[in-house]
Amino acid sequence: MAEKQNATRRDALLARIEGNASQALDFVGWIFQGLDIPDNANIVECCCGTGKQTLEFARRLTPGSRIHAFDIEQKSLDYLTGQLDEAVRDRVEARRLDFNDFEAVTAAFPDRIDLFFCSYGLYYNKDFARLLGLVRDRLSETGRITVVGPYGRNNDELFSFLQACGVGIDDYIVYTAQRFMADVVNWMSDNLKDVRSTTERNPVAWDSADKVFGYWENSTFHDPALRDAVAERLAEHFRTHDTFINCKYLMKATATMILP
Repeated sequence: MAEKQNATRRDALLARIEGNASQALDFVGWIFQGLDIPDNANIVECCCGTGKQTLEFARRLTPGSRIHAFDIEQKSLDYLTGQLDEAVRDRVEARRLDFNDFEAVTAAFPDRIDLFFCSYGLYYNKDFARLLGLVRDRLSETGRITVVGPYGRNNDELFSFLQACGVGIDDYIVYTAQRFMADVVNWMSDNLKDVRSTTERNPVAWDSADKVFGYWENSTFHDPALRDAVAERLAEHFRTHDTFINCKYLMKATATMILP
Protein backbone atom coordinates (compact mmCIF):
# COMPACT_ATOMS: atom_id res chain seq x y z
CA MET A 1 0.00 0.00 0.00
CA ALA A 2 1.14 3.51 -0.77
CA GLU A 3 0.39 4.59 2.79
CA LYS A 4 2.96 2.14 4.15
CA GLN A 5 5.57 3.75 1.95
CA ASN A 6 4.97 7.02 3.82
CA ALA A 7 7.29 5.63 6.49
CA THR A 8 10.38 6.32 4.39
CA ARG A 9 9.29 8.42 1.40
CA ARG A 10 11.14 11.76 1.39
CA ASP A 11 8.15 14.03 0.70
CA ALA A 12 6.01 12.29 3.32
CA LEU A 13 8.83 12.47 5.86
CA LEU A 14 9.37 16.19 5.23
CA ALA A 15 5.61 16.77 5.52
CA ARG A 16 5.53 15.05 8.91
CA ILE A 17 8.51 17.08 10.09
CA GLU A 18 6.75 20.26 8.98
CA GLY A 19 3.58 19.04 10.67
CA ASN A 20 5.46 18.79 13.95
CA ALA A 21 6.95 22.29 13.61
CA SER A 22 4.57 23.58 16.30
CA GLN A 23 5.89 21.13 18.90
CA ALA A 24 6.77 22.55 22.30
CA LEU A 25 10.17 20.85 22.51
CA ASP A 26 13.41 21.65 20.70
CA PHE A 27 13.64 18.06 19.51
CA VAL A 28 17.17 18.11 18.12
CA GLY A 29 18.45 20.04 21.13
CA TRP A 30 16.88 17.46 23.44
CA ILE A 31 18.46 14.57 21.53
CA PHE A 32 21.96 16.02 21.81
CA GLN A 33 21.62 17.05 25.44
CA GLY A 34 24.11 14.86 27.30
CA LEU A 35 25.10 13.01 24.12
CA ASP A 36 28.88 13.29 24.36
CA ILE A 37 30.76 12.71 21.13
CA PRO A 38 34.39 11.65 21.58
CA ASP A 39 37.27 12.84 19.43
CA ASN A 40 38.06 10.70 16.38
CA ALA A 41 34.59 9.19 16.66
CA ASN A 42 33.25 6.62 14.21
CA ILE A 43 29.47 7.07 14.25
CA VAL A 44 26.82 4.97 12.54
CA GLU A 45 23.35 6.46 12.10
CA CYS A 46 20.66 4.20 10.77
CA CYS A 47 17.37 5.43 9.26
CA CYS A 48 18.84 8.92 8.96
CA GLY A 49 16.02 10.10 6.68
CA THR A 50 16.52 13.66 5.45
CA GLY A 51 19.33 14.14 7.96
CA LYS A 52 18.13 16.52 10.67
CA GLN A 53 20.29 14.80 13.27
CA THR A 54 23.03 13.92 10.77
CA LEU A 55 23.63 17.60 10.09
CA GLU A 56 23.90 18.33 13.80
CA PHE A 57 26.35 15.46 14.25
CA ALA A 58 28.44 16.82 11.36
CA ARG A 59 28.63 20.24 12.99
CA ARG A 60 29.71 18.74 16.31
CA LEU A 61 32.29 16.26 15.06
CA THR A 62 35.96 17.02 15.53
CA PRO A 63 38.40 16.69 12.60
CA GLY A 64 39.17 13.03 12.00
CA SER A 65 35.68 11.92 13.05
CA ARG A 66 33.17 10.47 10.63
CA ILE A 67 29.47 9.70 10.55
CA HIS A 68 28.19 6.87 8.36
CA ALA A 69 24.55 7.79 7.66
CA PHE A 70 22.34 5.09 6.17
CA ASP A 71 18.76 5.08 4.89
CA ILE A 72 16.70 3.00 2.48
CA GLU A 73 15.34 6.04 0.60
CA GLN A 74 17.84 7.47 -1.88
CA LYS A 75 15.86 10.70 -2.36
CA SER A 76 16.16 11.39 1.37
CA LEU A 77 19.91 10.82 1.19
CA ASP A 78 20.16 13.17 -1.79
CA TYR A 79 18.30 15.80 0.21
CA LEU A 80 20.69 15.28 3.13
CA THR A 81 23.85 15.61 1.07
CA GLY A 82 22.44 18.72 -0.56
CA GLN A 83 22.21 20.36 2.89
CA LEU A 84 25.85 19.73 3.83
CA ASP A 85 28.15 22.71 4.12
CA GLU A 86 31.52 22.39 2.44
CA ALA A 87 33.21 22.64 5.85
CA VAL A 88 31.63 19.39 7.09
CA ARG A 89 31.05 17.48 3.85
CA ASP A 90 34.07 15.21 4.32
CA ARG A 91 32.80 14.12 7.75
CA VAL A 92 29.63 12.51 6.35
CA GLU A 93 29.24 9.35 4.31
CA ALA A 94 25.61 8.92 3.24
CA ARG A 95 24.69 5.59 1.68
CA ARG A 96 21.56 3.69 0.78
CA LEU A 97 21.10 0.55 2.86
CA ASP A 98 18.24 -1.84 3.53
CA PHE A 99 18.50 -2.66 7.23
CA ASN A 100 16.53 -5.85 6.72
CA ASP A 101 19.31 -7.18 4.47
CA PHE A 102 21.69 -8.33 7.18
CA GLU A 103 24.36 -9.47 4.74
CA ALA A 104 24.46 -5.95 3.30
CA VAL A 105 24.47 -4.44 6.81
CA THR A 106 27.40 -6.61 7.84
CA ALA A 107 29.37 -5.48 4.80
CA ALA A 108 28.46 -1.80 5.12
CA PHE A 109 29.07 -1.16 8.82
CA PRO A 110 32.59 -0.15 9.87
CA ASP A 111 34.58 -2.59 12.00
CA ARG A 112 34.78 -0.10 14.89
CA ILE A 113 31.72 1.81 16.06
CA ASP A 114 32.03 4.43 18.80
CA LEU A 115 28.38 5.45 18.66
CA PHE A 116 25.42 3.77 17.01
CA PHE A 117 22.49 6.16 16.75
CA CYS A 118 18.93 5.76 15.50
CA SER A 119 16.06 8.20 15.92
CA TYR A 120 12.51 7.17 15.06
CA GLY A 121 13.41 4.36 12.70
CA LEU A 122 14.70 1.24 14.45
CA TYR A 123 11.17 -0.21 14.57
CA TYR A 124 11.21 -0.49 10.77
CA ASN A 125 13.70 -3.34 11.14
CA LYS A 126 12.16 -6.81 11.10
CA ASP A 127 14.63 -8.04 13.75
CA PHE A 128 16.00 -5.09 15.72
CA ALA A 129 17.65 -7.39 18.28
CA ARG A 130 19.73 -9.03 15.55
CA LEU A 131 20.73 -5.62 14.20
CA LEU A 132 21.73 -4.32 17.64
CA GLY A 133 23.62 -7.56 18.29
CA LEU A 134 25.67 -6.99 15.16
CA VAL A 135 26.36 -3.43 16.33
CA ARG A 136 27.33 -4.63 19.81
CA ASP A 137 29.96 -6.93 18.32
CA ARG A 138 31.60 -3.91 16.65
CA LEU A 139 31.40 -1.39 19.46
CA SER A 140 34.69 0.02 20.66
CA GLU A 141 35.54 -0.50 24.33
CA THR A 142 33.78 2.73 25.27
CA GLY A 143 31.24 2.53 22.46
CA ARG A 144 27.57 3.32 22.97
CA ILE A 145 24.21 2.61 21.44
CA THR A 146 21.61 5.41 21.55
CA VAL A 147 18.06 4.89 20.34
CA VAL A 148 15.34 7.56 20.27
CA GLY A 149 11.68 6.76 19.76
CA PRO A 150 8.10 7.17 20.95
CA TYR A 151 6.65 5.46 24.00
CA GLY A 152 3.69 5.31 26.39
CA ARG A 153 0.65 7.43 25.49
CA ASN A 154 2.27 8.78 22.35
CA ASN A 155 -0.29 9.91 19.74
CA ASP A 156 -3.24 8.92 21.96
CA GLU A 157 -5.24 12.02 21.03
CA LEU A 158 -4.74 11.61 17.29
CA PHE A 159 -5.32 7.85 17.35
CA SER A 160 -8.55 8.24 19.35
CA PHE A 161 -9.82 10.99 17.05
CA LEU A 162 -9.14 8.99 13.90
CA GLN A 163 -10.60 5.79 15.33
CA ALA A 164 -13.79 7.71 16.11
CA CYS A 165 -13.91 8.53 12.37
CA GLY A 166 -13.64 4.84 11.54
CA VAL A 167 -9.90 4.77 10.77
CA GLY A 168 -8.32 1.48 11.76
CA ILE A 169 -4.96 1.83 13.48
CA ASP A 170 -2.94 -1.31 12.85
CA ASP A 171 -1.72 -3.12 15.99
CA TYR A 172 1.85 -2.92 14.73
CA ILE A 173 1.59 0.84 14.34
CA VAL A 174 0.36 1.14 17.93
CA TYR A 175 3.22 -1.12 19.05
CA THR A 176 5.87 0.97 17.30
CA ALA A 177 4.30 4.22 18.52
CA GLN A 178 3.88 3.22 22.16
CA ARG A 179 5.55 -0.02 23.26
CA PHE A 180 8.60 -0.63 21.07
CA MET A 181 11.04 1.41 23.16
CA ALA A 182 10.36 -0.77 26.19
CA ASP A 183 11.64 -3.75 24.19
CA VAL A 184 14.76 -1.77 23.23
CA VAL A 185 15.50 -0.97 26.88
CA ASN A 186 14.98 -4.63 27.81
CA TRP A 187 17.44 -5.69 25.11
CA MET A 188 19.98 -3.16 26.34
CA SER A 189 19.58 -4.39 29.91
CA ASP A 190 20.26 -7.97 28.81
CA ASN A 191 23.18 -7.22 26.48
CA LEU A 192 24.92 -4.01 27.53
CA LYS A 193 25.75 -1.99 30.65
CA ASP A 194 24.99 1.38 32.20
CA VAL A 195 21.54 1.54 30.60
CA ARG A 196 19.99 4.99 30.93
CA SER A 197 16.77 6.44 29.59
CA THR A 198 15.39 9.96 29.44
CA THR A 199 11.76 10.75 28.66
CA GLU A 200 9.89 13.87 27.63
CA ARG A 201 6.31 14.92 26.92
CA ASN A 202 6.09 17.03 23.77
CA PRO A 203 2.69 18.54 22.86
CA VAL A 204 2.11 19.46 19.23
CA ALA A 205 -0.55 22.15 18.69
CA TRP A 206 -2.08 22.21 15.21
CA ASP A 207 -3.97 25.46 14.58
CA SER A 208 -5.97 24.36 11.55
CA ALA A 209 -7.81 21.34 10.19
CA ASP A 210 -5.51 21.38 7.15
CA LYS A 211 -2.43 20.82 9.35
CA VAL A 212 -3.97 17.86 11.16
CA PHE A 213 -5.20 16.43 7.88
CA GLY A 214 -1.81 16.97 6.23
CA TYR A 215 0.00 15.10 8.99
CA TRP A 216 -2.43 12.19 8.81
CA GLU A 217 -2.25 12.14 5.01
CA ASN A 218 1.51 11.57 5.17
CA SER A 219 1.41 9.02 7.99
CA THR A 220 1.57 5.24 7.84
CA PHE A 221 -2.02 5.06 9.11
CA HIS A 222 -3.62 7.17 6.38
CA ASP A 223 -6.78 5.69 4.85
CA PRO A 224 -7.90 7.53 1.69
CA ALA A 225 -11.33 5.89 1.86
CA LEU A 226 -12.07 7.86 5.03
CA ARG A 227 -10.81 11.28 3.95
CA ASP A 228 -14.31 12.82 3.88
CA ALA A 229 -15.22 11.46 7.31
CA VAL A 230 -12.01 12.80 8.86
CA ALA A 231 -12.34 16.17 7.12
CA GLU A 232 -15.92 16.55 8.36
CA ARG A 233 -15.00 15.71 11.95
CA LEU A 234 -11.99 18.05 11.86
CA ALA A 235 -14.20 20.90 10.64
CA GLU A 236 -16.54 20.18 13.54
CA HIS A 237 -13.62 20.20 16.00
CA PHE A 238 -12.29 23.56 14.81
CA ARG A 239 -15.71 25.18 15.04
CA THR A 240 -15.30 25.06 18.82
CA HIS A 241 -11.53 24.80 19.31
CA ASP A 242 -8.61 26.96 18.20
CA THR A 243 -6.15 24.06 18.14
CA PHE A 244 -5.91 20.29 18.03
CA ILE A 245 -3.34 19.15 20.57
CA ASN A 246 -1.61 15.81 20.11
CA CYS A 247 0.98 14.78 22.69
CA LYS A 248 4.18 13.08 21.67
CA TYR A 249 6.00 11.05 24.33
CA LEU A 250 9.70 10.63 23.64
CA MET A 251 12.35 8.31 25.02
CA LYS A 252 16.12 8.41 24.55
CA ALA A 253 17.78 5.17 25.65
CA THR A 254 21.57 4.78 25.87
CA ALA A 255 23.82 1.90 26.90
CA THR A 256 27.56 1.20 26.84
CA MET A 257 29.93 -1.73 26.59
CA ILE A 258 31.59 -1.09 29.95
CA LEU A 259 30.61 0.70 33.12
CA PRO A 260 31.95 4.28 33.34
